[in-house]
Amino acid sequence: MKLRLGGSSGGGEKSYIKLREYGYQCADFQMAHTNSCLYTCSHGDFEKTLWQEKAWADANGIEIHQMHGPWDAADNELEHDLTPKRLKTMLEARKKSIEACTYLGCKNWVIHPIFPYGRNDERIGKDKEAYKVNFEFYSELVESAKEYDVTICFENMPFYDFCLNNVDKIKKFVDEINDDHFKACLDTGHVICLNDRTLGDAVRTFGKDLKVLHVHDSRPGQDLHMMPYFGCGDWNEFYNGLVDIGYCGVFNLETTPSGQLSSMLYDEMSKLLVKIAKQIIHYDE
Repeated sequence: MKLRLGGSSGGGEKSYIKLREYGYQCADFQMAHTNSCLYTCSHGDFEKTLWQEKAWADANGIEIHQMHGPWDAADNELEHDLTPKRLKTMLEARKKSIEACTYLGCKNWVIHPIFPYGRNDERIGKDKEAYKVNFEFYSELVESAKEYDVTICFENMPFYDFCLNNVDKIKKFVDEINDDHFKACLDTGHVICLNDRTLGDAVRTFGKDLKVLHVHDSRPGQDLHMMPYFGCGDWNEFYNGLVDIGYCGVFNLETTPSGQLSSMLYDEMSKLLVKIAKQIIHYDE
């Protein structure tokens, strides 16, 4: 199993230079924050900025393989707001993010569920309503994905009492959407956080619907985004799961060394992280 390696791109020419130097072939481009310039600038600047990003990536031999769409909680946007105006704002941001993929040559758009009743909807008896809101919301977004020929990759969550948290619920949701433009993103740290199955079992549950990976380590009850082997993940079993389903996508890491390190140590740890990823997937065999 010969997988390519992917890491997070913060954007800008230096980001792609560093990814190349560390040993990556692919990038996860971030459009998580809806208050960033890509959401607020003119359409002309939107196009120019994204074309420039792709040019920088291409110049360094980096494919922008996936993009992370809006993560509203990161912007302190209100939950529990089901007004048509609020939902329209959220939809428009996600549609703009999907459109951005086309300028970057990116085919995979990763997104979280929305939280119309907060992250504990099961606890307050609102799980069925929250599921319905998500189904209607993402059914509409599938049309945008089809328009731009992008695959929506729905990510499992680390929240214990949320209606769309673990891989079983995400798989059921993907099956019900039932469209080739709607698949799954497996976040390994979120699986470890919930501690309801092994990483290999999570991979096998998604099976052919597993489109992209967010790989990082963690501990039960915590979403820590640690480097593999620094938490509780069973990485041999994870690899076996990938082999069992014939996964041939990108091994995308969603972790970085501490930003408190000196630039020299940060670079050395980043190169070590790539070596760790290669060990997991038996890269040199």
